[in-house]
Amino acid sequence: MFSATLNQMLFLFCCILVGFFLKKKKLLGDNCESVISKLENLILIPCLLMQSFYTNCTFDSLKNNAELLFYGLGFVLLQVLLAYIIAPIFKPTADEKGIFVYSLSVVNFSFMGNSLVASLFGAEMLYKYLIFSMPLNVLAFSIGYMWLSGESFSFKKLLNPIMISMIIGIVIGLTGIELPIFIKQSISSLANCFSPLAMILTGLVIGGYDIKSLLKNKRVYLLTLVRCILLPLVLLSVVKLIGLRQEIITLLVFICAMPLGLNTIVVPSAFGKDTTLGASMALISNILGLISVPLFLFMFVV
Repeated sequence: MFSATLNQMLFLFCCILVGFFLKKKKLLGDNCESVISKLENLILIPCLLMQSFYTNCTFDSLKNNAELLFYGLGFVLLQVLLAYIIAPIFKPTADEKGIFVYSLSVVNFSFMGNSLVASLFGAEMLYKYLIFSMPLNVLAFSIGYMWLSGESFSFKKLLNPIMISMIIGIVIGLTGIELPIFIKQSISSLANCFSPLAMILTGLVIGGYDIKSLLKNKRVYLLTLVRCILLPLVLLSVVKLIGLRQEIITLLVFICAMPLGLNTIVVPSAFGKDTTLGASMALISNILGLISVPLFLFMFVV
């Protein structure tokens, strides 16, 4: 498990380096990050989610996996509670508070989590993971968006392409509608593009900053150790001791032990806010993740 996960992490990290190189050499346009981010969120991730749900979602599978949704909700609420307790330790400014709360609540469970689950455990486990992480998806694109942008909450934010694609996939799966072969092939091919392109996007975003300045923020090192090492170690150890079944523990690794994601850069940037803190978090946590993620999977999955 350690070797398989490390190989996958190195593949993803190589994609990050490709994006970093492209940005530093200015081989793509100035707005390439925005274009790729929209492509990921409007097309590729929805295709991945839709494919997984219409392939695996039946009344029996929903019934058999319903508890995953409740476990996922419970763990999300716990992480949010801990985030509000821990965030003040870092003495964030008013503009930074939302970024720290978000980072302590939400890691890269989507871009990296989906990719690792699919590559290591296959399509059936990915379907279970998508159900398990659904509450976290709702949090990230509703209250999480509010934390990062400073805007007020709106239920309209829940009607985004990611949520809509899951609903469409569920409806197709439950009704047994048979899609034309060319549509299935198109959705499958686009879904396969999401993972490497997401990591290239990470490299493009990080490449837009001075690396030395990103590595100087001492609070980010502390945050990364707390969020990517201490919290998942404590949480996973507790659930293992109380005897939760292995499948729940495996899924939990991917919503609490991944590196920090890109929303702390993308969302504040859209509102004209400083994104240096988010970029520093992404860089440092992804470097640490090369070792920490394989270790967590080795410790709690094998």
